[in-house]
Amino acid sequence: MSQVPGEPLGRCPVTEAQEDAIAAALSRLHHAIPPSVLGRVERAPGNPQLLPDRTRDLARACHAELLDPLPRRAHRAALAWLDSGWAGRPASVTGQPVFAQGDPNLANHLWDERSVHLVDFESSGRGDRATELADFVEHITVWAHAGINADAFLDRFDLNPGERQRITHLRRVFAAFWVMRLLPSGSAYHRNPPGTFERQASRLLDLLGNA
Repeated sequence: MSQVPGEPLGRCPVTEAQEDAIAAALSRLHHAIPPSVLGRVERAPGNPQLLPDRTRDLARACHAELLDPLPRRAHRAALAWLDSGWAGRPASVTGQPVFAQGDPNLANHLWDERSVHLVDFESSGRGDRATELADFVEHITVWAHAGINADAFLDRFDLNPGERQRITHLRRVFAAFWVMRLLPSGSAYHRNPPGTFERQASRLLDLLGNA
């Protein structure tokens, strides 16, 4: 055990220099293990294939008629999309294999005024870059707390067309999951500032509008 220098990000909007450092830290992590070794590393525990069903279960447990109009629209749109089968369709491209952190909370990114150090590898393992980046840009600490623009951040990576398509799809899945976590009965509702639920609902509707 050792102390890592720096202060956690995610408490306030980040600067462009900090965004650059976050992207650089993720790139270093993704390429930290040679491909010949990565194939023998255990997969990260998170499985995006299971997320649509988990999100659907959370949605159906909610009394949507009690929600305000905007969140109610987002809830219904998410459930309709999930029930359509689109969310659970297998990807035609799996994405570039990488060593994945598995937990994109910005509190795990420590800024030392020059670079970012990553901590908390409890959920780490072999994954793919598209899933990692989609999960990152849709994490509530990243876009709502730190103000990171998803498209601009993703442009910092040399993504191929297949990865970009997969990221677009997975962003909808992760955004729908966050809507359900932010429901008044959800685990994240009271841990975020007032209005976060409504902002997340609007974000999901925007993402699904391009589906």
